[in-house]
Amino acid sequence: MPPQADEDRMDAGLAGGDYRRPLSSACTPPCAVCLRPPSAARAVDLDSDTLGVLMAQRLMQERERAEWGEVYNDHGLAFAREDGSPITPADVTERFHELSDEVGL
Repeated sequence: MPPQADEDRMDAGLAGGDYRRPLSSACTPPCAVCLRPPSAARAVDLDSDTLGVLMAQRLMQERERAEWGEVYNDHGLAFAREDGSPITPADVTERFHELSDEVGL
């Protein structure tokens, strides 16, 4: 990887594929997502395409965080609702069924 690309990854907070935020940015009062024990954190090596997608996601989140201002619910998640709150498993299941129905599965 060229040196500049590595510097860009560091500037985006993704050096080494680490996309976690410190627990200090967790919500108050802490929700179930923010109460994860430190042992739940895992480092994962990522390819450049995946890193690019995560960088784009982070930039979008930063714009949303700025738009929502102080009412943004920061849970330190890579994927969340536009207000920062967690996406529930039920939301994922509902969206899966919507998309499945659209394509006739």
